[in-house]
Amino acid sequence: MTPLTRKSGDQYLHRKTAAYRAAVRRKLAAYHRHIQLGLIAQGVLHLLAATVPALVWRSFGS
Repeated sequence: MTPLTRKSGDQYLHRKTAAYRAAVRRKLAAYHRHIQLGLIAQGVLHLLAATVPALVWRSFGS
């Protein structure tokens, strides 16, 4: 993908090749999956803290 500077603004994807647009879609999908997995992991940790607090505090190091 083409490196962009921080203040370059939006890209005009309709002017790029189909392969470039596919790479942008793939990159955005990877960001989306990364965020979703983080939210799921945080939810599991919340569930563990709410249902088994003794185990959580026993494993807490400080």
